[in-house]
Amino acid sequence: MILKNLSRTLLSRFNNLYSFSPVIATAHKLYAPIAPEENEEIDFVYVIQLIPFDQGDSPDKKRRDIDKAILDASAIIKEYPPA
Repeated sequence: MILKNLSRTLLSRFNNLYSFSPVIATAHKLYAPIAPEENEEIDFVYVIQLIPFDQGDSPDKKRRDIDKAILDASAIIKEYPPA
């Protein structure tokens, strides 16, 4: 539940920062096909995906946009209240 709330908070705050964004943020739950003998406690992970909005931009601009988005998303996660 904590990760679900964190992803909601991250997406909400990220979208407020990037209302007209060069980057799209999405989050989803990914079920992990892990054999029971490897680790019985992990059955899914939350994925936060950052995608450049304008696919026509140069690779350098897309990289700069994504790098800035990663830093901003990291700052939001660090500010999130601990469990």
